[in-house]
Amino acid sequence: REVVCWYYKINESISLQTKMNELLETLLMNNSDLNEQNINLDNPTIDPLNFTSNEIIGDTKKIENLEIAQYDFPNKMNWKKANIVCSSLGNGWRLPTKYEFHLLNRNKNKIGGFVNECYWSSTEYDREYAWNQNFSNGDQNTDLYESNHNVRAVRSK
Repeated sequence: REVVCWYYKINESISLQTKMNELLETLLMNNSDLNEQNINLDNPTIDPLNFTSNEIIGDTKKIENLEIAQYDFPNKMNWKKANIVCSSLGNGWRLPTKYEFHLLNRNKNKIGGFVNECYWSSTEYDREYAWNQNFSNGDQNTDLYESNHNVRAVRSK
Protein backbone atom coordinates (compact mmCIF):
# COMPACT_ATOMS: atom_id res chain seq x y z
CA ARG A 1 0.00 0.00 0.00
CA GLU A 2 1.08 3.53 -0.64
CA VAL A 3 0.40 6.48 1.64
CA VAL A 4 0.19 9.90 0.03
CA CYS A 5 0.15 12.99 2.22
CA TRP A 6 -0.45 16.56 1.03
CA TYR A 7 0.02 19.30 3.58
CA TYR A 8 -0.26 22.92 2.42
CA LYS A 9 -0.02 25.05 5.56
CA ILE A 10 3.12 26.97 4.62
CA ASN A 11 2.54 30.30 6.39
CA GLU A 12 3.49 28.66 9.67
CA SER A 13 6.66 26.70 10.25
CA ILE A 14 5.70 23.03 9.93
CA SER A 15 7.34 19.66 9.90
CA LEU A 16 6.11 17.35 7.18
CA GLN A 17 7.83 14.51 9.00
CA THR A 18 5.65 15.17 12.08
CA LYS A 19 2.48 15.17 9.96
CA MET A 20 3.55 11.93 8.25
CA ASN A 21 4.24 10.33 11.64
CA GLU A 22 0.78 11.33 12.91
CA LEU A 23 -0.85 9.91 9.78
CA LEU A 24 1.11 6.66 9.97
CA GLU A 25 0.34 6.23 13.68
CA THR A 26 -3.37 6.60 12.93
CA LEU A 27 -3.13 4.07 10.11
CA LEU A 28 -1.20 1.61 12.25
CA MET A 29 -3.78 1.80 15.04
CA ASN A 30 -6.59 1.14 12.58
CA ASN A 31 -5.01 -1.38 10.23
CA SER A 32 -3.27 -4.55 11.41
CA ASP A 33 -1.97 -5.27 7.87
CA LEU A 34 0.12 -2.09 7.95
CA ASN A 35 1.28 -2.79 11.50
CA GLU A 36 2.67 -6.15 10.43
CA GLN A 37 4.92 -4.41 7.88
CA ASN A 38 7.03 -2.87 10.68
CA ILE A 39 6.89 0.72 9.45
CA ASN A 40 9.61 2.76 11.15
CA LEU A 41 8.08 6.06 12.28
CA ASP A 42 11.45 7.47 13.35
CA ASN A 43 12.86 7.26 9.82
CA PRO A 44 10.07 7.91 7.30
CA THR A 45 10.87 7.80 3.60
CA ILE A 46 9.93 11.45 3.05
CA ASP A 47 12.36 14.22 3.98
CA PRO A 48 11.20 16.82 6.51
CA LEU A 49 10.58 20.26 5.06
CA ASN A 50 10.71 22.98 7.68
CA PHE A 51 10.26 26.47 6.29
CA THR A 52 7.90 29.40 6.15
CA SER A 53 6.95 31.06 2.88
CA ASN A 54 8.80 34.25 3.93
CA GLU A 55 11.99 32.24 4.48
CA ILE A 56 11.85 31.19 0.82
CA ILE A 57 10.32 34.21 -0.92
CA GLY A 58 12.20 36.92 1.01
CA ASP A 59 12.98 40.11 -0.95
CA THR A 60 12.18 39.11 -4.51
CA LYS A 61 13.96 40.25 -7.66
CA LYS A 62 12.14 41.09 -10.88
CA ILE A 63 13.65 40.28 -14.27
CA GLU A 64 11.40 41.11 -17.24
CA ASN A 65 7.99 39.61 -16.36
CA LEU A 66 9.38 37.16 -13.81
CA GLU A 67 9.51 37.52 -10.02
CA ILE A 68 12.20 35.36 -8.41
CA ALA A 69 12.23 34.19 -4.80
CA GLN A 70 15.29 35.35 -2.86
CA TYR A 71 16.21 31.94 -1.43
CA ASP A 72 16.47 28.32 -2.48
CA PHE A 73 14.48 25.73 -0.56
CA PRO A 74 16.67 24.40 2.27
CA ASN A 75 17.03 20.86 0.89
CA LYS A 76 17.67 19.38 -2.51
CA MET A 77 14.68 17.32 -3.64
CA ASN A 78 13.29 15.26 -6.48
CA TRP A 79 11.33 16.85 -9.34
CA LYS A 80 7.84 15.93 -8.15
CA LYS A 81 8.47 17.25 -4.65
CA ALA A 82 10.00 20.42 -6.14
CA ASN A 83 6.79 21.11 -8.06
CA ILE A 84 4.68 20.55 -4.94
CA VAL A 85 6.67 22.79 -2.60
CA CYS A 86 6.87 25.65 -5.10
CA SER A 87 3.13 25.63 -5.77
CA SER A 88 2.43 25.30 -2.05
CA LEU A 89 3.84 28.81 -1.58
CA GLY A 90 0.57 29.97 -3.20
CA ASN A 91 -0.10 33.08 -5.29
CA GLY A 92 1.31 31.61 -8.51
CA TRP A 93 4.73 30.45 -7.24
CA ARG A 94 6.15 27.57 -9.27
CA LEU A 95 9.31 26.06 -10.74
CA PRO A 96 10.88 28.07 -13.58
CA THR A 97 10.56 26.73 -17.12
CA LYS A 98 13.58 25.71 -19.17
CA TYR A 99 13.29 28.96 -21.14
CA GLU A 100 13.04 31.06 -17.94
CA PHE A 101 16.25 29.46 -16.66
CA HIS A 102 18.11 30.96 -19.65
CA LEU A 103 17.01 34.35 -18.33
CA LEU A 104 17.91 33.47 -14.72
CA ASN A 105 21.33 32.17 -15.72
CA ARG A 106 22.13 35.35 -17.69
CA ASN A 107 21.13 37.43 -14.63
CA LYS A 108 22.39 35.12 -11.85
CA ASN A 109 24.73 37.74 -10.36
CA LYS A 110 21.98 40.38 -10.28
CA ILE A 111 19.55 37.90 -8.68
CA GLY A 112 22.09 36.35 -6.31
CA GLY A 113 22.02 33.32 -4.06
CA PHE A 114 22.40 30.59 -6.67
CA VAL A 115 24.90 27.84 -5.88
CA ASN A 116 27.07 26.43 -8.66
CA GLU A 117 24.97 23.30 -8.97
CA CYS A 118 21.85 22.08 -10.80
CA TYR A 119 18.31 23.41 -10.28
CA TRP A 120 15.07 21.76 -11.39
CA SER A 121 12.97 23.35 -14.11
CA SER A 122 9.27 22.63 -14.60
CA THR A 123 9.87 21.52 -18.20
CA GLU A 124 9.51 17.79 -18.73
CA TYR A 125 11.66 15.96 -21.26
CA ASP A 126 9.69 12.70 -21.27
CA ARG A 127 7.84 10.42 -18.81
CA GLU A 128 10.95 9.89 -16.65
CA TYR A 129 13.12 12.97 -17.16
CA ALA A 130 12.89 16.74 -16.67
CA TRP A 131 15.22 19.59 -17.59
CA ASN A 132 17.57 21.25 -15.11
CA GLN A 133 19.85 24.27 -15.17
CA ASN A 134 23.48 23.93 -14.13
CA PHE A 135 24.67 27.25 -12.66
CA SER A 136 28.27 26.06 -12.60
CA ASN A 137 28.70 25.96 -16.38
CA GLY A 138 25.40 27.36 -17.73
CA ASP A 139 24.39 24.09 -19.38
CA GLN A 140 20.89 22.66 -19.41
CA ASN A 141 20.55 18.91 -19.06
CA THR A 142 17.93 16.29 -18.31
CA ASP A 143 17.83 14.07 -15.25
CA LEU A 144 15.54 11.44 -13.78
CA TYR A 145 12.58 12.75 -11.77
CA GLU A 146 13.93 10.86 -8.72
CA SER A 147 17.24 12.75 -8.73
CA ASN A 148 17.71 15.48 -6.14
CA HIS A 149 18.52 19.03 -7.21
CA ASN A 150 18.24 22.56 -5.84
CA VAL A 151 14.94 24.42 -6.09
CA ARG A 152 14.18 28.14 -6.57
CA ALA A 153 10.59 29.38 -6.99
CA VAL A 154 9.40 31.99 -9.48
CA ARG A 155 6.10 33.51 -10.56
CA SER A 156 4.92 35.53 -13.54
CA LYS A 157 4.19 39.22 -12.95
